[in-house]
Formats: sequence, C-alpha cells, structure tokens
Amino acid sequence: IKHRIFLRFPVQYIQSNRIQVKERLCPRPGPGVIPLTRTDEKFFTSREIKQKAVKLAYFLRIPIEVF
Repeated sequence: IKHRIFLRFPVQYIQSNRIQVKERLCPRPGPGVIPLTRTDEKFFTSREIKQKAVKLAYFLRIPIEVF
C-alpha cells in the first residue's frame, strides 16, 4: 500500500535546508523538521544529495545547514 502526504507551507516560513546524515533507517525529526526522502527503490549518493540540496536552497533562497 502506497500513501502520499502533501504538505503546503508559505515560503516565508521555510528557514533553511538541512542535510543530516543518520545511521538509522528511520530517523525521528525534531519539531519543525520535515524529512525529504525517497520512497522508491533508487537511493542517491552523498554527492547527488548535496547537489539536490543546493538546487533546492537556491530555488527557495534559503541557507543550507549541514549536520
């Protein structure tokens, strides 16, 4: 069973784009954090994730935080 959840937020509420490496498969985000992960079988390399984060941050005009 596949489910999709669509969330809408005003752009001015988005403060940053955070990249966080976790060992756990299902990390628990803190308050105000929405994980953006793939649900299909394709996984990205760390370089691809960084490139996508940069593009998203540039599009939204927000900083990137790396943890």
